[in-house]
Amino acid sequence: MVCLLDASVVIHLLEGHEGIAGAVSELVSGFDISALTRSELENGIARDPENAEMRRAMLDAFLATIAVLPFGDDAAAEYGRIVGALGYSRAKTIDRMLAAQAIVSGAQLITMNGDDFRPIADLNLAVWVG
Repeated sequence: MVCLLDASVVIHLLEGHEGIAGAVSELVSGFDISALTRSELENGIARDPENAEMRRAMLDAFLATIAVLPFGDDAAAEYGRIVGALGYSRAKTIDRMLAAQAIVSGAQLITMNGDDFRPIADLNLAVWVG
């Protein structure tokens, strides 16, 4: 089973947190990120001009080693199901879209923010602690 890493995990990985780096290296089936996660990471670079050059270099090096999965029609339909079940929340839109993508792709979603995802039915979720 492929794993999808959310932005919280990738940020800790890029910042060199040993526990996260070790856990990621043990993912036998491999891992990818969603285009949604990439958009969150790009947002972080844009919002931190002081460190943008360093963060850009780290992100580009990371992106050269993994696949970035597009968000497709099946995931959009699953997102609609999630919103129907839990209600709409602008603050949770990207998290719920990411969960939808993980569900339809049969991937395990790995996050450090479990509370953002626990209410979502049918999501294979792993919550890591930094």
